[in-house]
Amino acid sequence: MIQVVSPKFDINQKVWMISDGKAVERKIKDITIFIKGENKQRNMYCLIDANDDVKEDSYEYNLFNEEILFPSKEDLQKYVFG
Repeated sequence: MIQVVSPKFDINQKVWMISDGKAVERKIKDITIFIKGENKQRNMYCLIDANDDVKEDSYEYNLFNEEILFPSKEDLQKYVFG
């Protein structure tokens, strides 16, 4: 039986990541959950600019793995600098 774990982040939540060597803030537009062999789950997020509104008719899809997203700039800094 497949058990799905809730994603770490929610739609419209702002998150931090590294893009082109810089810390940037983005907003979650969509969440895609993949279930692979052996029931391994991977949560992927479609991100937009932090100040943009989520629009249903937008079809831009660059998916980012949950492992590279952080809830705050401070959490991102701890990950990078230890």
